[in-house]
Formats: sequence, structure tokens, C-alpha cells
Amino acid sequence: MFAAIEPAPPADEFQFPKTLAEKYQPKKLEDFVGVHEPRKVMQAFVKSPFKSAWFFLGESGLGKTSMAEAVAGMIGGEVHTIASQACNVENIETAMRICAYVPKGGRGAFHVVIVNEANEMSSAGQDKFLSILDRVPDQTIFFFTSNGTDRLAKRFLSRCRVLPFKAQTVESELAAYLEKIYKAEGGTFPCSMRRLDASLRSCMGTAPPKSGKGSKL
Repeated sequence: MFAAIEPAPPADEFQFPKTLAEKYQPKKLEDFVGVHEPRKVMQAFVKSPFKSAWFFLGESGLGKTSMAEAVAGMIGGEVHTIASQACNVENIETAMRICAYVPKGGRGAFHVVIVNEANEMSSAGQDKFLSILDRVPDQTIFFFTSNGTDRLAKRFLSRCRVLPFKAQTVESELAAYLEKIYKAEGGTFPCSMRRLDASLRSCMGTAPPKSGKGSKL
């Protein structure tokens, strides 16, 4: 679920520290590893985007927010992000006022509203979205990301296209990708990491390379 591998920068070139997940965050859909079904669906979507609401459901570290941002970048969308636990009526109304204007890209472009950890939104926030999602505004795409649905009303979920995120490739594709990251960072990929059962982000956090030039965990 991370980006193309690039060599680490020269040792004498100062860089502010980044996590490996930030450094290798994918920018295009083809860069995502291990989430085949969401990638396939979104690859079809970017070819002919339309006003809609999507609900990305899955465990942390599978690239839900990164994929929403990648889609927005690929279609030239104007992104508006509502942060975790900040999805209240006031912030929703602010985003909708912005979306009432033509996107920066013009008539054929889209506003892309990304709501992270949607299961943390207030009940009032859910109620506000019900009327909005009944008739999605023109040139607007919503992406809701969440680890679960236990705090969300069925009537809210019924207004979204739910797309489950599951790690579908484990021992081959993910291990090979992590090995490339270790080499790019100047480390040696440990044999104990060749059997993986977690997201790339958690693997990066629990098994850092020997020398993370410009990176941190």
C-alpha cells in the first residue's frame, strides 16, 4: 500500500525526519500493494469519476486514507479533509459551503471530501450527512474511512458505497516490497519478517531497517 521505491538521499543532505509510512506513501493506485479489490474498483472509478459517497472500511494501516488521497490526485480533485473526531455539524457545513463553488479545476473537476475515522463522528454529524448524501452535490465525491461501523447508523451506511479493505497478499508481494524498502534505507531484510500477517504500516513500525537515513518510526 506504499509508493515506488527510491534510493535514500545522500547522508550529508539534511531532511526533517519522516516515518517510513509517510516516506513511501503511494501517490498512484498502481503503487498500492496487498489491497487488490479496492485498487481494482478505484482504478475503474478514476477513468470515469462521478459524484458519489464511498465508505472505506478496514483495519488501520491498509491505506484507506492514502487511497482516497491518491484518487483525488489522479482526478485532479480539490481536497477537503475533516479530521478524526472533528466531524461535527459546523465543520460539515463549512465543507459544504466550499463545495457549493466550482472546483479549482473548473467545470469538469471535483471537490473531494475525505472524512477520516468516520465512526467517531457525532450523532448530529451523521444526521447532517443524511440529507447531504440523499442528494450528493454536483462535482463532489465523499470518502469516509473507518476501522468499524459499530457507532454508525444503518441509514447512514446505506447512503454510501461500502468498500472493504483486507490484506489480500501476505507472504510474497508484501515481503518483496518490504525487502526493497530495507535495501533503499540501507538495511538488511530479516528472515523472520518473510512471514507477514499485518499491514505494511505495522510491519514498518515493528521492524525498522538498520539505518533509516532521513526516516524515523
